[in-house]
Amino acid sequence: MFEFEILSIFLILSIFLAISMLFISAIASPKNNNEIKEMSYECGNNIQDIFQGKFNMHFLSYSILFLIFDAETIFLFPFALSYEILGIFSLLEITFFISLLLIGLIYAIKKNLLRLR
Repeated sequence: MFEFEILSIFLILSIFLAISMLFISAIASPKNNNEIKEMSYECGNNIQDIFQGKFNMHFLSYSILFLIFDAETIFLFPFALSYEILGIFSLLEITFFISLLLIGLIYAIKKNLLRLR
């Protein structure tokens, strides 16, 4: 029961801290907006000046594949920490999970999705 009390205190304090930071920044921030401050920019350059044409859709598939395999790492980390507790059945489940991702990787390699054109 003591763990839940600590967790609830931590949750309440973190919510209070987040709300108080938002409130203080809303009060303390300057309110003089003009056209130059509201322009969008990236790395100090105007976006309208940089953009030269269409994006290659190959980069979209490359980024989606990166996110998929990045999520694999996120799911593997808790398993690696608690393998001794979970037992042999969890090893079979994680083997199935990795094999599905391996099939996806083989598919991506065969379709040349990992090569930049």
